[in-house]
Amino acid sequence: MVDIDKRFMEFKRQYGDVFTLWLPYPTVVISEHEALKRTIVRDGELYAGRPDVYVMQLLVQGNYGLMFEENGWYRSQRRFTIQTLKNLGVGKSIIKDTITMLSHRTVDLLRETKGEPIELKPFLTNAVGNVINQLAFGFVRPHEDEEIIRFQFLLNEVFEHFNEPKMLLLDVCPFLRHFDWLFGFGIDTTMHGNDAILEFIQKQFDKHKKVINYHEEPTNYLDAYLHELQRREKEGLQDEFTEKQCVVALYDLYSAGLETIVITLRFCFLYILSCPHIQQKIHEEIDHTVGGERDITMDDQKVLPYTCAFLQEIYRVGYVLYINFLRITMEDVNCEGYKLRKGTRVIPQYQCVHMDSSLYPRPELVIPERHLKNGQFVKDDRITGFSLGKRACLGENLARMEVFMFIASLMQKFRFEPEGVYPPEIKNQTSTLRAPLPYRIRVIDRNL
Repeated sequence: MVDIDKRFMEFKRQYGDVFTLWLPYPTVVISEHEALKRTIVRDGELYAGRPDVYVMQLLVQGNYGLMFEENGWYRSQRRFTIQTLKNLGVGKSIIKDTITMLSHRTVDLLRETKGEPIELKPFLTNAVGNVINQLAFGFVRPHEDEEIIRFQFLLNEVFEHFNEPKMLLLDVCPFLRHFDWLFGFGIDTTMHGNDAILEFIQKQFDKHKKVINYHEEPTNYLDAYLHELQRREKEGLQDEFTEKQCVVALYDLYSAGLETIVITLRFCFLYILSCPHIQQKIHEEIDHTVGGERDITMDDQKVLPYTCAFLQEIYRVGYVLYINFLRITMEDVNCEGYKLRKGTRVIPQYQCVHMDSSLYPRPELVIPERHLKNGQFVKDDRITGFSLGKRACLGENLARMEVFMFIASLMQKFRFEPEGVYPPEIKNQTSTLRAPLPYRIRVIDRNL
């Protein structure tokens, strides 16, 4: 798994923008921006399938949830989830107010560290996790409640091996799971975390089901799903809306909305430590336009172009997946001149676009100026950290809101310095998720 994203870049240089790997089935990798637009975006429905992989049978006994749901289900499940998130206030004041409140709480907690070296991850996890908790279950946990930290630990147990290519060997030879000691699949660790997460969510489901008032408008995703289940039961519908689907959908909301955003924020602060000139420019921009007193809002994106450009660079270099999730073709397709049969496995490897030196000279460097023109922020559609096409991340708008508001709010109040003389080295851990190695940081109140 080490540096597999870089290996894909080497394959691209050697074999071209579209090439085939055996993982162990023949898998077509699309690694160029325009090719991705012509296939995954323009012909999105044709590339919207998910393969039946053994690991999903292992975890949840099938392709349930929002990320890996059955190919005939994904439209209705996505449609329901998008509408529910909209009804619950994603993009509206209710969620913005929650993020603002959690930003205030995080600022207060970081002030208490008094500039001593700390690991920032628990603070970020608590803030981001509570945004998801509010959406999923309708409440914010106290900071001293360690349930979210525990949940993240369990997710890490699952993610440590989940998307590794060697796990695909189990699709061909499921019996190999009994030789975990030899192949290092990490099944025991994965199942420990997975089962604990399912138990946690099932308890929430049972609790909400006992107390829900079906005459009131739902205030969270779980209650909205229970409303939908009741409606379909009354109409005699027996389809993909089930208790099992709801539980795994909540699993996906948490897994997609917690660790990935925390990793993105950790990349932000890692590069802020490594590039003091970027920190200075962000501070100057915030001081000049917003000031140090009023709350950051989403409208401030219009007056913080450099900050937005920095975040777009982080989405480019700080991509969270080494390798994108598998898709399959829903019909026979023509993929960039190659005929692919229905059911062919495809990887839309947008990470190769992000690190393409012909598009971004010295791509390993964070250079916000790449995304500025005449001092104004320019959105770059080649940067697709939330994936693309019909299987793109459902929570992209929420994620972007969280990242902007948390980063801008913390930069407004604090200066960030390394633990020692030199900033931490930019290195990533080896896991399913591409995250920085742990590092410590000093958080200095700018008002002192």
